Amino acid sequence: MLKAKLREALKIKRNSLSDNEVIAMSEAIKGRILGLDLYKSSSNILSFISFGKEVDTKELIKSSIDYQKNIYAPRVAINSMDFYKISNLENLVTSKFGVSEPKPDYNNLFILNEERLKEKTIMIIPGLAFDSMGNRLGYGKGYYDEYLSREYAKDFTKIALAYDFQIVDEVPTDEYDLPVDYIVTPSKVITIHR
Repeated sequence: MLKAKLREALKIKRNSLSDNEVIAMSEAIKGRILGLDLYKSSSNILSFISFGKEVDTKELIKSSIDYQKNIYAPRVAINSMDFYKISNLENLVTSKFGVSEPKPDYNNLFILNEERLKEKTIMIIPGLAFDSMGNRLGYGKGYYDEYLSREYAKDFTKIALAYDFQIVDEVPTDEYDLPVDYIVTPSKVITIHR
């Protein structure tokens, strides 16, 4: 019940943001990400495509494409999620949930295998609330936790994007909830020490 109440409270607060506030805060977050050494040295970026009043990832994705990073976006199937390489945002389709996602083209599938361990991969993760331990409150479907629990995905650097008000004292967690490594807000980068 705690998770449901916290989700609802933060959705209300997030949805009350003006478009100008979302743009300004998202731009500040993008600048912080682009300045991170771990971003600069990464080969692969797995990033959610923002929806509604989430931190806008579209400009970050465009910049990453310009920097010749390999960009992958999620596509949700019945009970799981996979990532597909994208070269622009124009070729995305709208899912049954109303979010933009890539077409399911096997040639563009991000395949998890031992070769991936040799590449530096970061995953940009959405959420509604985060705490100083890196705990994340998502939307309740478990897609990111399931994906990150797969073999060869466990060592990805996990970066959450958040507005400052989404940082809370404590996020209620369950055993299957996986923490992030960094939280990037408009005002700071939080490095999680475990």
